[in-house]
Amino acid sequence: MAPFVRGDELGFHLPDADLTESNRRRHPRVPLASRCWCETDGITLYARLVNVSEGGVFIRTFAPLRLGSPAKVRFVIDGSGREVTAEAEVVWVREAGSEPVPTPGMGLRFVGIGEEQRSLLREFVVRLAGLPTASN
Repeated sequence: MAPFVRGDELGFHLPDADLTESNRRRHPRVPLASRCWCETDGITLYARLVNVSEGGVFIRTFAPLRLGSPAKVRFVIDGSGREVTAEAEVVWVREAGSEPVPTPGMGLRFVGIGEEQRSLLREFVVRLAGLPTASN
């Protein structure tokens, strides 16, 4: 896999990366423009992540899976090459041109992820977002 690139390093702001109190998501998310593999029903989709959280990912694609589809996702979270693999479910789909800022793709919620993988994600998000840790 190619090295990861954060969205802010590419020079664009992602509204999906809002970590304020007004963001009602269960887990904070951060921009992450990393390549990923998404597999379902004999289909492998090679795409780019837009953001990631401990609970799921947003994948940029012009060919999203159907809402409710199960999938296996695999991606690298940082330059160390640490890979995350998780079972997921498509929980929302954004078709091309359906939003004022057209980033077509799909949101996947992790439904099966090992504790070690979840811990890697948690540490990555906390570090990138500058959130307080138990030791701070």
